[in-house]
Amino acid sequence: MLVRNPGVAHGDRVAVRYPDGVNWVLAFRGTLMAGGVAVAVNTRSSQPEVEFVLQDAGVTRTRSSQAEGSGMGNPPAPRAPDRGDHQ
Repeated sequence: MLVRNPGVAHGDRVAVRYPDGVNWVLAFRGTLMAGGVAVAVNTRSSQPEVEFVLQDAGVTRTRSSQAEGSGMGNPPAPRAPDRGDHQ
């Protein structure tokens, strides 16, 4: 049964940090199905690396394994779009 997460809005960037396995796949796929943009975060990354990824990707939500200790904390405040970005 698929349950939509009411906290994930279309286009939200969601950090996904789980060890390899079915939970990672479910979190990643669930984020996509809820309309979010999944941002994979390596479980071996140091805290400064994780903070860089969260800030750089504009992450607004996080999903992680509590058993592994995510080290992600709260996502940073959303940043204003860079006027020089051309996508």
